[in-house]
Amino acid sequence: MPTVFEIESLEDLSPWESNWRELVHGTPQANFFHTWEWLTLFGRSLPETSRLRVFVQKEGDRWVGAMPMVLCREPRRVGTMSVLTVPLEGWGTLFTPLGAAPQEVLTQVLRHLRDAPRDWSILALRWLDERDGQLKVDAALSEAGWRFQTAKQTRGVLVDCRGSWDDYWQSRPKKWRHNLERVGRKLRRELGTPRFQRWRGRLSERERSHVWELCQQVARRSWQAHAGHGVPLSDPAHRGFLESLHNTACDTGHLDAVVMFLDEQPVAFSYNLVHQGRVSGFRIGYDQAYRNYGVGLQLTVFALQDSFQRGDEWFDLGIDYLGYKRHLETHEYIMREYEHYSSWSLRGQVLRCSHALQSWWASPTGESVS
Repeated sequence: MPTVFEIESLEDLSPWESNWRELVHGTPQANFFHTWEWLTLFGRSLPETSRLRVFVQKEGDRWVGAMPMVLCREPRRVGTMSVLTVPLEGWGTLFTPLGAAPQEVLTQVLRHLRDAPRDWSILALRWLDERDGQLKVDAALSEAGWRFQTAKQTRGVLVDCRGSWDDYWQSRPKKWRHNLERVGRKLRRELGTPRFQRWRGRLSERERSHVWELCQQVARRSWQAHAGHGVPLSDPAHRGFLESLHNTACDTGHLDAVVMFLDEQPVAFSYNLVHQGRVSGFRIGYDQAYRNYGVGLQLTVFALQDSFQRGDEWFDLGIDYLGYKRHLETHEYIMREYEHYSSWSLRGQVLRCSHALQSWWASPTGESVS
């Protein structure tokens, strides 16, 4: 009979590193954000007001699944509240519980949370990968006997890189391909032939510093650096975390970075994280001075073609800014955010009632949609 126990700190989890790595290896569609490297980096970066909580499913003495979570404080309309959620904070997508049977793991963890004392007001299940039906979050919540709200949903784009590049490219809209080729000819005619370079895997100290500085140069000149929202790669407020992430990726072989050069000057970059041939797009940017030459799109197409040739499994282009990505996608996925409000939290119940009224008001029939 499977049981669930909880580990409440990285120090207590450290002796079980080999168990974690074994679970990652057996997890369908595992990506960088499942790895030990990400979990420890994220856990060490948490503020004092947040706490890592790892729920482990066992059969006898054997680990068969795990669900890492973080207890944090989030501002809501009724004040700052304690939220138990997935340890991503918007840095990544397509997460699942670890183990060969993610649905079973999630169900057992939710049952454990249902029966345990609660130090949280909101359970927020975000960024979970429900693409192939192996994970159904609503079913797991229902099996735990919990009512929930679907707070919001976000769309993302993924490219399946298995198969032939020529077949994939010919399946793209013909007019769009011709327009891209026309812009490419304009670029070569007016600015010269671009050069692309890709770095992947473990990098030396010299190489990693060089790649980081190239990406930083472009990031500082990108529109994202001045947009006032999101976190660009050059964001000073997150500099320490991002540099630690870069060094970790270079140490462990998870780095994947592509840079486009014109006259040997970097004009666009794609900074990604790779695990077992699954590429997670992390940040992308281009020099605004070259925005009329489609350098960001030219770079993305090069990276995809190279991923096909390398034998990668998929390339997650991420959420937001879907306009240019739609012509590249082979699959569109939906990230839903499920929220359960603790019956032990008065403010949580106020939020639940507020969402229920909003759903009722938005429904054409006046019926609740949650």
